[in-house]
Order: sequence, then structure tokens, then C-alpha cells
Amino acid sequence: SVLIPSIPWWAFSLLGWAVIAVLSHHKISLSAKVLGIALTSEAGILLILAVAILVIGGPEGVDLHSFEPSSIFAGNSTGAMFAIVFGAFLGFESTAIYTEEARDPHKTVPRAIYLAIGFLGLFYTFISWTIYLAYGRSEIVLAAVADPAGLVFGALDTYLGSWAVLLCEILIVISAFASALAFHNTAIRYLHTLGREGMLPTKLARVHPTHGSPSSANVLLS
Repeated sequence: SVLIPSIPWWAFSLLGWAVIAVLSHHKISLSAKVLGIALTSEAGILLILAVAILVIGGPEGVDLHSFEPSSIFAGNSTGAMFAIVFGAFLGFESTAIYTEEARDPHKTVPRAIYLAIGFLGLFYTFISWTIYLAYGRSEIVLAAVADPAGLVFGALDTYLGSWAVLLCEILIVISAFASALAFHNTAIRYLHTLGREGMLPTKLARVHPTHGSPSSANVLLS
């Protein structure tokens, strides 16, 4: 805890655990709203940074060199790059888990999957490119090697100021909470399905009479 150092970290962990358990107990729409707010906030600060970089301009101007095939497949790190990209898309298929709780699932679930893939691809590409512009072709590799964890923070400080760095640090914590919430909701639905199919105790197949959530699985996992 950076802002409130007198409170131990485990207190925040317990608070996060309790909030996740309560949110997962209610309808999935409640968790979806919380995740939507978190995603919008996280994407918003990065989009603001990207616009600032394009408006102010990087040290070497607008450079499309990184999109050339010779740049994409250059060096000995191509395999590692594809592994990172593959990992960045993990989780988009989890929308299928919510088929039983979605309205008109035969239309909404495939649409959500395609939209997720399209948005992630465009968003990752655009943000990565603007960070590249923030440092310039001649400095981006050196900056990434010197401080890989601080690459985005350095651009935030340069183009938006220290307030943006602090805000982004807070949003990273919120992002960790959002990831835990999403994982929890996914896991309890796996347990629910396994219980319903008889592969785990059938009590896990119980759903809340009002909220329709996998209540028994939520209690077990929580």
C-alpha cells in the first residue's frame, strides 16, 4: 500500500476476497459492470497517452518502420514475440462460459468473441506503436532493455506528467482485482458444470434462486 502505508497488504487482500465473493454471488451483470468500468478506465488512460504522443510528437516524428515485414521478423526474438502475443489474447474464449446466462446466446456470444479479438488486436497494436513513437526508433530498444517495467510509465511522465503515473499505478492494482474477479467467475462456472455433469459433487450444480449464479461453487471457491 503506497498511499496508505499504515494498512498492511493482507488487509487489502482480505477486502478484495470479500468483494469478489459478494459480486460473484449476485447476477453476472453486476460483475460485468464492475469489469467494464475497470477496463474502460485502464484503456482510457492509455488512449489519452496515445493521443498526447501523436499531438505532441515523438523525438523522431511519425514512424511506420515497425510495421514493415523486415522489422517484424528481424532478429532472433521472433518466436518469443509470438509467444507474448499469444499470451496477450488468452481469455477471449471465456465468453462461451456464460452461454446459459446470456440473452440470445447463439448471437451474443459469438459476437462478443469476435469483438473481443478485434478490439484487442487493434488496441494492442495502436498503443504499442505510440509507445514506440514516444521513444523513437533509435532509443526504444535501449529504453526497453534498461527498464522494461518502466517503459510505459516513462512515456506517461514525459507526455502527461506525474499525476498520470500515479493514476496508472492505481489502475494496475484495480486491474489485478478485475483479473481476479474474472478468473473467479470463470472458475465457479467450471465447477458448476462439472457438478452438473456428475464429475464433481452434484451440490456444486446448485444455483441461486434469485440471481442465477453458481452459489455453491462460489462458496467453495471463496
